[in-house]
Amino acid sequence: MVGVTPDVDHRPAASGARHLLAQAAPSVGSEALTTQGRIVRIRAVAAGDADALRALNRRTSDDSMYLRFFALNRSVADDYVTRLVRPPTADHYALVALFGDRVVAVAGYERLNASQAEVALLVEDAHQAEGLGTLLLEHLAVQASACGITEFIGEVLVQNRRMARVFTDSGLPSSHTVEGGTLHVRLGTTPDEVALAAFDAREEHAERASLEPLLEPRTVAVIGAGRHGGVGHEVLTAIMGGEFGGTVYPVNPHARGVAGLRSYATVSTIPGGVDLAVIAVGVPSLLDVVTDCANAGVRAAVILTAGLAEVGGDGVELQDRLVRIAHDAGMRLVGPNCLGVVNTDPLVSLEAWFAPVRPVPGHLAFAAQSGAVAIAVVDAASRNGLGVANVVSLGNKSDVSGNDLLLRWWHDDRVRVIALYLESLGNPRKFARLARRVAATKPVLVVKAGRSEAGRRAGRSHTAAAASMDVTVDALFAQAGVLRMDTVEELLDAARVLDTQPVPAGGRVAV
Repeated sequence: MVGVTPDVDHRPAASGARHLLAQAAPSVGSEALTTQGRIVRIRAVAAGDADALRALNRRTSDDSMYLRFFALNRSVADDYVTRLVRPPTADHYALVALFGDRVVAVAGYERLNASQAEVALLVEDAHQAEGLGTLLLEHLAVQASACGITEFIGEVLVQNRRMARVFTDSGLPSSHTVEGGTLHVRLGTTPDEVALAAFDAREEHAERASLEPLLEPRTVAVIGAGRHGGVGHEVLTAIMGGEFGGTVYPVNPHARGVAGLRSYATVSTIPGGVDLAVIAVGVPSLLDVVTDCANAGVRAAVILTAGLAEVGGDGVELQDRLVRIAHDAGMRLVGPNCLGVVNTDPLVSLEAWFAPVRPVPGHLAFAAQSGAVAIAVVDAASRNGLGVANVVSLGNKSDVSGNDLLLRWWHDDRVRVIALYLESLGNPRKFARLARRVAATKPVLVVKAGRSEAGRRAGRSHTAAAASMDVTVDALFAQAGVLRMDTVEELLDAARVLDTQPVPAGGRVAV
């Protein structure tokens, strides 16, 4: 979900603003996922946005301009920009939504009295079906509620059906009347259970769309695929050996062909576009490679390269730059410092990782920061008759995290059991909220490293952060309905039972 306190500064949340409702109002900005799974940045309007907002007005069609301002006089829209860029107060607040540096939507409210404010939105025509209006409205509701405003008032021409749906389908408590040709909408700024359910549904939909190119790609590029060995070569041969259902491209500027396939110098030279890039190049080349992927429209990337945030110093800065480049282009990232991803769905058959074991198809979805643990789990599961549906090695968790995957796996029919090996929790509040929802219908098993000093050292090898206090973790898991396992062996035993036995229908259970 959208928030100013995501798992790390650059990680997008899924779709709504639900967890912000119990926190402070939005400040400098946050990231969210549109209904298509694209990353959008939402922040308060600043004085320097005046030119970008007028440019948005110029890109807006005559029809949209009339529906928004009830007139075709564009000078009215430009004059309104002056009001939008005023410093925010308890009586006035405005937000913009950006793809990269481009402002694609704006929304704001003006207080009418002690408890009511008038709200209005404008979304660029090309992006009017991506849920941007709903996102902005949810964020504005958080801010308004924090300022004592309990109700939004909106006026929409009856023919403006799309904007009317933004208001009435937002999930916020609503009522409306029609007078003449105008729809008068009243929205509560505090969500009820219906609103929270709507937020949850949008969040899950956005998360699934966002991770589709990662776990269900049609085209994969392996960047750094050597002709004779190396990590990139291993990943390429693993994908080919796993009978991937799509098309795989090796990227190597020094070879015309790799493993019997034509090689390309860069991702941007591959015809037809790429869904997933698996990056296995040295640290000095990462910036150029990720920039090329972003420019080429790659939708997801797995960075296998180590030597970034986990080593501190310049590595932290470089990792942050990579994430920013990726998010500005709407690209999700796994890693860096990871092993890769696996999806055993027969329609996908993706083994985009370097590991000495072959996964057996099954119903366990597993994510771990540690690549060694991922290998051990897949190997032991295969030997004990427990197959896997997905495996994701998270590494440094610069973007995609266990929180994202929980939502992805929640309603995946192939996944019966979700298991996580975590060295850090990132955002414990968000994890607890999501896990509570998922664990109500699907078991969530977690091994949390850090009970011992050795475990805490292992955690720092990926997160460069101290582990959470163990007693706090126990309490959080218990509250969220998460089953904590002490060891990987326990996790596998529990997963095997839960995979093969039906969930008890009631409370009369004997062991």
